[in-house]
Amino acid sequence: MCPFPDQPGDSSVSSSGASAARARKWPVRALLLFVVVTVVVYALVFLTGDRKAEPKLGIDLQGGTRVTLVPQGGSPSSSQLDQARKILENRVNGMGVSGAEVVTDGNSLVITVPGEDSSQARALGQTSQLSFRPVDTQGGVPDDKLPDVLTDMANRWVKAGILTADEANQKIKDGLDQMKQGGAPVPDTTPTVSEKDAPAPKNSIEETDRRNTMIDVMKKDRQSTDGNAQNAAVLLMGCNPEQTGDDPLAGADDPAKPLVSCSEQGPVLLSPVPVLTGQNPDDPAAKRLTGDMIDSNSQIFGGLNTQTGQIEINFKFKTGSNTPGGETWSDLTTKYQGQQVAITLDSQVISAPQIQSPTPAGQSTQITGDFTEKEAQDLANNLKYGALPLSFTGENGEKGGTAETISPTMGEASLKAGLIAGVIGLIIVAVYALIYYRGLGLVALASLITSGILIYGALVLLGRWINYSLDLAGIAGLIIGIGTTADSFVVY
Repeated sequence: MCPFPDQPGDSSVSSSGASAARARKWPVRALLLFVVVTVVVYALVFLTGDRKAEPKLGIDLQGGTRVTLVPQGGSPSSSQLDQARKILENRVNGMGVSGAEVVTDGNSLVITVPGEDSSQARALGQTSQLSFRPVDTQGGVPDDKLPDVLTDMANRWVKAGILTADEANQKIKDGLDQMKQGGAPVPDTTPTVSEKDAPAPKNSIEETDRRNTMIDVMKKDRQSTDGNAQNAAVLLMGCNPEQTGDDPLAGADDPAKPLVSCSEQGPVLLSPVPVLTGQNPDDPAAKRLTGDMIDSNSQIFGGLNTQTGQIEINFKFKTGSNTPGGETWSDLTTKYQGQQVAITLDSQVISAPQIQSPTPAGQSTQITGDFTEKEAQDLANNLKYGALPLSFTGENGEKGGTAETISPTMGEASLKAGLIAGVIGLIIVAVYALIYYRGLGLVALASLITSGILIYGALVLLGRWINYSLDLAGIAGLIIGIGTTADSFVVY
């Protein structure tokens, strides 16, 4: 018997049948894959981390404080910003601030802290550049050119926006009166400034440029080695923050030069920061006695000393050939025994004790000054993790950064409003789908609900793994996602 010949079209029928079978199986496989992914996501939610199915909320939803820190003195490098961010993170962890985070935003750093108290976050953002400078009682001898130098410096300060013209003229008058009382020669007619008041900055860019100009002028005048310039800076300095605002130079001074700084007694002239023992004083790159020489591995205490009844900060310097902080401090206290050595924090004198006796290397050092117990604790925490590599202010020059506070009540109201908007959007889409697609509308509605469940789990994991915070913008995106998901049913 002869075999039947192949029938034409058999292979195409077989191929189309297989394709139809695969097409029927694909939706089932897709649904199974979706179920598996959802199960895996929620297994990770409930079996890892804190095991709570709660997404991490931004401060605009949970309430809190956002502090923005803007670097002074030009654009920082990425390595400087990264180093500053790590130091701030260590400070946050050291203070036990729960739920706080530090992120880089362009050339700025942003600290977010739950709660309405911005003082804690602003304390974290202080540069905390500690230096040790002998009080200069010998230098800064003026001559008969001081009145002219004083007037020229006052004009620079008015042009830079450090003083107004009226403030400068008053300080010139007061300064010449002091000179006259001391027997120094003064002009018969009191000079006045010729510069007009600097216009107010129109935006944050102009504000930053203004701050950088202030720093340049302050460095030139307050860190001059000329006796007339030093005395002129002392006469022009204002040391009342309530009247003059925060010091633009804070933390940005050059440790290798003298400094006219503020103390409890008013402006004071300080010598350069001493070079570490064994370093060449003529080397511009020589290391000096700053807070970097504090031994962070030893106990750093800030608060009330119950034995003396004083608020103090207690620490030790590093010792050894590579980090001779203790040896340098011992040499300094020996040389200046009976004299004052000022301890400056961000260019301002916080204490200027008279050295009673030398402090041997490796022995603890105490700082006492006019600060509260909380301020002492904050400073001790900042010293433990080191000074920031950059000097930061707020967007408008505020010390410690620009603080934006959102109350928990406002955050809760924003969250409720976002959820209500999402529910309303879902209901509108569901009603439209049921009217237009009828039975198939149930499929669309089920898809929206299940995809929402998957997205919620993903938000929980993202907050846990990469610190993603759901904010109002994120909720708006989710609401838009409801509409785009519904549109996909029209396409398919």
